[in-house]
Amino acid sequence: MPRNLRYIPLLSVLFLGLVTGLLYSFFCAVMPGMHELNDAEFIGAMQSINLRIQNPWFLSIFIGLLILLPVSIILCYRTKRKRSTAFFLAAFLVYFMGVIGTTALGNIPLNNELAKLDLKAMNPDLIIAARHHFEGSWNQYHILRTFAAILSFILGLIALMQLSNNTDTSYEKTTSLQHQ
Repeated sequence: MPRNLRYIPLLSVLFLGLVTGLLYSFFCAVMPGMHELNDAEFIGAMQSINLRIQNPWFLSIFIGLLILLPVSIILCYRTKRKRSTAFFLAAFLVYFMGVIGTTALGNIPLNNELAKLDLKAMNPDLIIAARHHFEGSWNQYHILRTFAAILSFILGLIALMQLSNNTDTSYEKTTSLQHQ
């Protein structure tokens, strides 16, 4: 692998770890803590979080993986690292479908519905109904994307270990063994 590009797979796995850590933190601490809030506080807090999460620091990592992982796949493929290529490809597919897909098709539409609510103009029954509609569905989608992120991170780690330990079978080695 060219020297100036060999850090891209490492950066990919680091970014996977950061996204996984964020999602896991929400799963273990943030959402259980938010569950304890009253309905209006819950909706207000989620509205605030949904605004604040849309920042360049988070988005560069969350969306940046859609560039870094394919580049890692290409680098591994071009340097004939079959196992690393396969594991980075699997990590990308799980991340794209499980994390990005679930977020785009599940969590974001719910977040957008929540953003339209004006708590000051709502009566308590509407606030209760809004939370009930949002919280359960959002958490189900979040659990799915959290476990997808964990799996993607594990696959990325395996790909990286294959590269770092030189245990990856190159295409040349496989081909030469087949001709013997």
